[in-house]
Amino acid sequence: MENMTKLLTELTIDENEIPKKTVRKEKVVTSKKSNLEIALSRFNEQIVSGSKTIVSAFDKKINSKNSWISLTNGTVYVPAIVSLIPRIDRFDFDKLLWKVQKGNQKLSFNGIDGTYPTAEEAEKIFSSPQENFGVHADYFFDKSNRRFYGIMMGQEVYNISTHRVVGFGYYLTDINGNIQIVMKDSKDSHNYATVLPIHRLNKKDSLKFSAAGNVYLFAEEQFLPENILLDNQERKIYKNLQVLAGYGILTCGIDSLSINLPKAIACIRQEHCDNLRKIIEDNTGIPLNNLEKKVEVSEEKVSEEKVTDVEVLRTELLECDYHRAMLDKYDAKLLTDPKRGHWDLWDWDNSHKDGISVKLPERWVARNPEADINHGIVAIDFGTKSTVVVYENEQLQHLPLQVGNGNYGKGVEEANYENPTVIQFLDLQSFIKAYNARAGRPYTSWNDVTVSHTAFQNMNNNSSELYYSFLTDLKQWCGSGQGLLLCDQKGYYQELPPYVELTDEDADPLAYYAYYLGLYINNMLSEKHLFMHYIMSFPVTYEKENREKMRHSFEAGLKKSLPTALLSNPDAMKHFLVEEGASEPAAYAITALQEYGFDPCEDEKNYYAVFDFGGGTTDFDFGVYQEADSDRYDYKLVHFGENGDRTLGGENILRLLAFRVFCHNQQKLLNPRIPFTWAADKCEFRGSEAFIKDSREAHANMHNLMEALRPVWENPDGEEAKSLLENGEVAFNVFQEDGTMIPNFSLSLKGEGEAAPLDLERIIQDRILKGIENFFVAMKEAFANYSEEDGIDPLEKIDSISVFLGGNSSKSKRVTTLFQEVIAEKEEGTPTFTIYPTLGSPEALERQEAIWRENPALRPDELIRPTGKTGVAYGLLACRNSGNVQVITLQPDSRRTGFQFYVGRNKKRRFHPVIDRNTSFDTWHYFIDASNDFDLLYTKVPEAATGKAPVTIAKQIHVSLEKPEPEANVYIRPVSTDTIVYIVAKSLEEAQKEQFLAKPVTIQLI
Repeated sequence: MENMTKLLTELTIDENEIPKKTVRKEKVVTSKKSNLEIALSRFNEQIVSGSKTIVSAFDKKINSKNSWISLTNGTVYVPAIVSLIPRIDRFDFDKLLWKVQKGNQKLSFNGIDGTYPTAEEAEKIFSSPQENFGVHADYFFDKSNRRFYGIMMGQEVYNISTHRVVGFGYYLTDINGNIQIVMKDSKDSHNYATVLPIHRLNKKDSLKFSAAGNVYLFAEEQFLPENILLDNQERKIYKNLQVLAGYGILTCGIDSLSINLPKAIACIRQEHCDNLRKIIEDNTGIPLNNLEKKVEVSEEKVSEEKVTDVEVLRTELLECDYHRAMLDKYDAKLLTDPKRGHWDLWDWDNSHKDGISVKLPERWVARNPEADINHGIVAIDFGTKSTVVVYENEQLQHLPLQVGNGNYGKGVEEANYENPTVIQFLDLQSFIKAYNARAGRPYTSWNDVTVSHTAFQNMNNNSSELYYSFLTDLKQWCGSGQGLLLCDQKGYYQELPPYVELTDEDADPLAYYAYYLGLYINNMLSEKHLFMHYIMSFPVTYEKENREKMRHSFEAGLKKSLPTALLSNPDAMKHFLVEEGASEPAAYAITALQEYGFDPCEDEKNYYAVFDFGGGTTDFDFGVYQEADSDRYDYKLVHFGENGDRTLGGENILRLLAFRVFCHNQQKLLNPRIPFTWAADKCEFRGSEAFIKDSREAHANMHNLMEALRPVWENPDGEEAKSLLENGEVAFNVFQEDGTMIPNFSLSLKGEGEAAPLDLERIIQDRILKGIENFFVAMKEAFANYSEEDGIDPLEKIDSISVFLGGNSSKSKRVTTLFQEVIAEKEEGTPTFTIYPTLGSPEALERQEAIWRENPALRPDELIRPTGKTGVAYGLLACRNSGNVQVITLQPDSRRTGFQFYVGRNKKRRFHPVIDRNTSFDTWHYFIDASNDFDLLYTKVPEAATGKAPVTIAKQIHVSLEKPEPEANVYIRPVSTDTIVYIVAKSLEEAQKEQFLAKPVTIQLI
C-alpha cells in the first residue's frame, strides 16, 4: 500500500469550481436616460409590486374550498379546468337542452361558444361543492331549483353522485314542459341529467394555472371578477394590467406580472398608444410629450466581485457528507491532523488537471482511502417497512448501524437502527444529474433526495399533494412486475418500466437507496470504516432474475458511496463483493437457534418452524438444525417448505383497521366526500365506487388514519389506545377529493341504528388467527412433500418442534396467546410445540438470562443483542460462505424459484386445488374437460391446500376456449413463479408428447 497520508500545500482547482466569496462594491453611477425609459422603469416597479397583491388574492381564492370565480358577463370561471361555464344557479338549462334534443349541437351560452366537457373535466368541475353556485356533493340545481345528478358528454353522461361515466338514457318532459335526461344506470327515476357546456380558455383537459397565470389570463381576456375582493388601489392596478395586456406588453412571472419594456417602448413610439401614454403619465407624474429628451440620472450601483476563498473550500470538504446525507459535520482537525486526512483530497489533482493552483493557508492532509478498508462484513436485511444494516468488524463484533439519521452527537437511540425503507424525492432531476456526474461520492444533495428516518418523518408531516413524492413500496415494486411512476415535489415525474426491465440508462431508485446506505456505512467519522464485502437477503418468492437484478442494483449503489481513489485502484476493488446470502426466515432461524442455546451433537435433530411476522408480510420457514457433517462447519441447517401469508403484516393490520373504520362511517364520508383505498386483502362493499380512489388524497387519508390507530395495534394497554376505544371515536387530519384538508376530522367506532360497534381488537385477533392457521397448514404440507431420503422425518414421527416468533409484529402479546390457543386444540399424536418469543422482547430476555448465567461469556452488550428485526442480518453473517453454519435449501427444482400459487377449481363452493407450490415446472396436470369455457381460481393462501377452504380466498379468471373440444381435456402446468400455461389435448399422454389441439395459452397470476 502507498503511504497512508500526504501533506498538501496547494491544490489545483478547475476555473468553474473555484470556491469564491462575494465582495460587494458600491458606487454612484451617472448616466443619461430618456423620459420614456425613466417613466416605464418607474411604472414597471408599480406594476410588479401591485400585481403581487392581486396574485395573492387570486391564489387564496383558487385554492379555497369555493374556488369558482363569478364574472360580470354572467359566466363562471372554473380554475381546475381553465374554462368558463354558465352561472348554474341562474341558467336556463331547458332552452339549451331543447336545442340539443332537436339535433342542434351548438352549445352557446351568454354569447360564448361552448362544447361538451370530457370525463376528466367533469370530474374536476364537481370535485368539491360550490355552495354559492348551487353545486352540492351529488347534484346541482338550476334557477328553478330543479336538481340534476349528471351532465352530458356527447353520447354519454357523467354521473356526479358516483363519479362514473354511464350510458345515455332518454329525454323526458314533465307536465310543466321542462326537459331533462334520464341516466341509463339510474335506479331512481328522479336522478336526471342535463347539458352543461364549457368554453375552454386553454387546451382540452388543461392543467390548473398558477395564481399569476390566472391573473394574466383574466387581464388578457378582459374579465371582471365579481367575488374576488379588491380594494380601490388594487382595482386601479388591475385596470392597468388589462390595458397593458390589451397592448400585448404584459408578461407573467412566478408571483407577479411585469411590463415587457422593449415592446412597451416600441409601442409608445407609435401614434395609436395615447391611452397607454396617459396611464403612464398619471401613475408616474413624468410627462411624455418629449419622449427622447435625455436627463442625467444618478444611481447607486452595487457590484459583486467573486474572489478565491480557501475557507469556502474548507467548509465544503468538512461538510461534504452533511450535504450528501445529513451525517455529522467533520471536525476541523480532519484536514490538519497528520494521522487523519480527507479521502477526497487523495486523488484531487487527477480530476482537476486543467485548473489553476491555489495556495493553502496551512498544510492539509490527504488520506489514502485504502488505509481505511475494514476487512469485516456488512449484512443488509432489505425489508418492506424497514431495512437493517449490521456489520462484523475485524474483532468479530457484530454492530448495528443507523441510517438516515446521521447525527451521532445526540447519542444512541435503539429506534434509529431500524431504518424505514422510504425515499423522498424533492428534486429528482438535480439529484440524477449529480449522481451520474461522478463515479464515486458524487456531489448529491440531501435537499434533492432524502431517505429513511428523515423521509419517513417528512411523509408524516406533509400535505396530501406531496404524497406521491415519497416512495414507500420499493421492495414490493422490485418483485411486482409492474412499472413505477417516480414523482418529486417540483412536479417532475419519470415513468419506469418493471424493475427487471430497467436498463443502465434508467433511473434506479433501489440503487439510489443502496447509495445512501453506503454513505452511512462508508464515511470518515471513524477510522477503518470502508467496507468491501456485503451480504444481502432477498425474498425467496422472487425469481432468480429479480434477485440477481436487486443484487446488481445494490452493488451499483454501494460502489457509488466509495471514494474515487478506491474505485480507480484495481487491486483494492477486486475484493469488493456484494453477494446473496440465506433467505430471510432461514437467516432468522439461525440467529434464534444460537441465541436460545441450541447446540446439537452427533445425530441429534432440532426441528424448527419460523413465524416471521413483519410489517408487510409473514414468512413461514421449516427446517432441521443439526451438527455439520463437514469439519468446515459447526452446524448444518436444512430448510424447506418456505411459505407465508402475503398480506399479514403489522402495517397491513393497521391498513385493515383503517379500512374497516372508513367503511363503518360511509355516510359521514359522503359530504364532504372523503376518499380512501383498499385494505391489503381487497374486500368489495356496496357503494365502494364513491370512496375508493387511487389518488394522493385517498392514500394520505389511509396513512393518516393508520397512524391515528397505531396505538391500538402497538400499545393496546397504553393511555392513548384506551382513551380512543373508550371514547369510541378517532380524530385525524383528512383530505377531501379536491385536496382541501380538514383538521381533526372525527370518525366513530360506535354502533348506530342496526349497525354494531366496531370491535378493533376482534378484527386484529381474527386476522392473526387466520395467519396462524395458515402456518400450521403450510407446516403439514411442507413435511408431507419431503421424505426420509431427504433427511426429513415424517411429521407424525417428530417429538417436538421449536416455533420461533420473528419480526417486530410478533412482539404483540396477542400472537403468543393465539398460538397457545391453537396448539391447545391440536390432536394427540402431533409433535409438542414450544413457542420461543421474538428476540429482543422481555419474554425472550428472560429465557436468555438462564443461558447467560451458565455461560457469562455469551452475554452480548445490550445495544448489540439481536432483535426480532435485526436477527435476519445477524443470521446472514453466521451463514455466509466462510461462516460456521452450512445452509442447505430443499425445493422442487433446485435451479429455479418454485411456483408461488395454488391453482384450482370451484367444487361445491370450496377451493379444489389442482397444482400447488410444490408442483414442478415440467409436468402437465388435468384441470377440466374442454367442452366449454371454464373458470380458474388461484391464491397464495396455504389454507387452499386443504381442499376445504371457501372459494372466496381465491381470485378468479374466466377462460374462453377458442374452439371447445368435447372429446378433449384442459391441462395446466406452471412455467415460472407466477405464470401458468394451459393446453387442450385428448389425453395426458398426448399432452406430454406436445400433441396439442390448440396453441398453448399463457396466464400470469397477479
